[in-house]
Amino acid sequence: MVKGETVDIKSKEFTISCVKPCGTEEGKVMAEARLKIPRVGHGRMFQLLRKRFPRVRQSSDIRAARLEWKGRVAIVFDSGEVYIRKAEDRDDAVRIVRLLYSILKPRP
Repeated sequence: MVKGETVDIKSKEFTISCVKPCGTEEGKVMAEARLKIPRVGHGRMFQLLRKRFPRVRQSSDIRAARLEWKGRVAIVFDSGEVYIRKAEDRDDAVRIVRLLYSILKPRP
């Protein structure tokens, strides 16, 4: 994967639309995804992510949270948009998106 790979990984939980080489870490990849969840308020999203990840920063201005976990970085917007950085490979990016979905999915 030299340039960006446009992918169309779809599931009932999320869609990953792009995987490409990471611009900040050689040998790693970055990905763009959309979680199929209703809009989560950024305050609630931050609380849910904070329970699972120790390194989470909140940005109320752009309604997003930035988390670092096991060397990976994810920026999660309350709209469900997700940007993954420093993932090991495409499969690792999918695992991260699945984990985020499991944390933020609506509860009955």
